[in-house]
Amino acid sequence: MERNILLTMTETVGVLADLIIKQHLKVEALRTAIIGITCTVSSSPALREPLNRHFELSMQDDAKRSDEIGYSPEMQRLRNEWLSVLMPVDAGKKMQPRT
Repeated sequence: MERNILLTMTETVGVLADLIIKQHLKVEALRTAIIGITCTVSSSPALREPLNRHFELSMQDDAKRSDEIGYSPEMQRLRNEWLSVLMPVDAGKKMQPRT
C-alpha cells in the first residue's frame, strides 16, 4: 500500500513538473514577444510616450488588483520583479516599490 502511495505521489510530481515546464516555456515565449513589440514601438518617438503612459497605467492597475487580492509582501516583490523585466525602463522607474 505504501509503495503504491509513493508511486502515485512520484507520478503526480512528475506530471506537475511537466506542466510547470510547459507553462514556463509559454511564459518565456510571451516575454520574448512583449520585449520585441515594446522595442519596436518604443523606437518610434511618436509612440514612445503613449506606450510608457499605458504601461504605467497598466502597472498601477495591476498593483491595485494585487492589493485587493491580498498578495503577501513576498508575492508582491516577485510580481514587481517580473514587471520590471517586462516593462520598459522609463515606465518601471516611475513605479514606486509597494510597501
